Amino acid sequence: MRERTRKFRIPLIAVGIFVLCTIPLILLLASISKDGMAQSYDSTQTSRPPGIGDPVGDGFSEKIVRVSPIPPTGTIKVGDDSFEGIYNEVYAKPDQYIGREIEVSGMVVRDSRLEKNQFLIARKLRWCCEDDQYLIGYIVRWNKEMPEDGSFKKIKGRILGKEFVDKAKRVRPTPFIEGGGVEHVADLSVQVYPSPFVSPMTIPGSGKQ
Repeated sequence: MRERTRKFRIPLIAVGIFVLCTIPLILLLASISKDGMAQSYDSTQTSRPPGIGDPVGDGFSEKIVRVSPIPPTGTIKVGDDSFEGIYNEVYAKPDQYIGREIEVSGMVVRDSRLEKNQFLIARKLRWCCEDDQYLIGYIVRWNKEMPEDGSFKKIKGRILGKEFVDKAKRVRPTPFIEGGGVEHVADLSVQVYPSPFVSPMTIPGSGKQ
């Protein structure tokens, strides 16, 4: 029996030494995890996670250089990808674009709220699914034979402005296209999607217009 006790004496001593040495380390790690790591985690939290509002966290949108989808000179040519972006830009800053030549294709929409010699050249802006789409269009003033409602046309003209008084009694110009030429468009997608151009009207999370 004495021989057996001697055989196990050394392993038990080794285990005891190991436990005594590791306890302080465990307590130290637990303290760091509780205080330092938790404090660091709390200090890095934002009001919303990256990807919601700002692509990579709060304040990112303030660093983005906003780019207008409209070239500084020449004819403004509205394409499928730029339909919504140019629409936003023209109606947000009409004074900057009055007098510019423009070409835009879309669906002719006659509306009783417009004047008799006016129609919309419009598309359906689709964000996600069919339930999320709505009509946006440029007002066209036309002094020739009116195109058929629902037909697909390419309109060439000049951007002009008509003044109106808003609810705050401020005089604002409403842009419209003074139509000069028209072409039939055989193949046209009525649906368009948000413009890929980064502009003050469309930038997510900026909180500015």
